Amino acid sequence: MAKNILVVDDESSYLKAFVRLFTRAGYDVVTAVSGVDAMNKAHEFNPDLVVLDVHMPGGCGGDVYDLLSMSVQTRETPVFFVSGKDYDELHSDFSFVKREQFFSKPLDEALLLDRVRALFASGS
Repeated sequence: MAKNILVVDDESSYLKAFVRLFTRAGYDVVTAVSGVDAMNKAHEFNPDLVVLDVHMPGGCGGDVYDLLSMSVQTRETPVFFVSGKDYDELHSDFSFVKREQFFSKPLDEALLLDRVRALFASGS
């Protein structure tokens, strides 16, 4: 059974790129364009991974992460963060995010896919 990935980004070009990348790799992909949409989709589809934009309407990625972490259904779901800023710029506000969970835009698709595969291979 294919793993489910929820991708949350308000930029349609990035959503399309994520869908293309993950679908070609054999994953099922659900998309959301805001924090509210993300929470609804997370509870409806119970993803194996959430790829979450840091800045978007309807709740920043940190707010959505907090809500995911508080929900019994999604608190164990791994989250990868993406941003137009680099890790060092955001680290003070997102100190809970490990470097290997963070991806700057434009995306290094090969690196992202390698980390997703490693995450799923580890049983997370």
